Amino acid sequence: MSQLEETFAFQIKGYGLPEPIREHKFHPQRKWRLDFYWENGWAVEIQGGGWVRGGHNRNADSMWKDYEKLNAAQELGIKVLQFTGKQVKDGTAITQIERIFK
Repeated sequence: MSQLEETFAFQIKGYGLPEPIREHKFHPQRKWRLDFYWENGWAVEIQGGGWVRGGHNRNADSMWKDYEKLNAAQELGIKVLQFTGKQVKDGTAITQIERIFK
């Protein structure tokens, strides 16, 4: 687990929100996993890559693979929210999740 994921998990507990399944294997044929998944069909992916010269430092191939995974989750009815490290650190991510569960 990344430090950002650990921080987000700590925030979930601190806010008294339902505990998610971590690294949830959601697809029947693929080995894809979601960082955080709740039984009500919501999921969170923490995008930890950095920004360099105004753009994300991931290559196009890895982004396409992420799109494929997230689109497959959507097909299965999973509502996936994606957050950056900055959003985890500044509380934006946990605030949005809190709104969903309250």
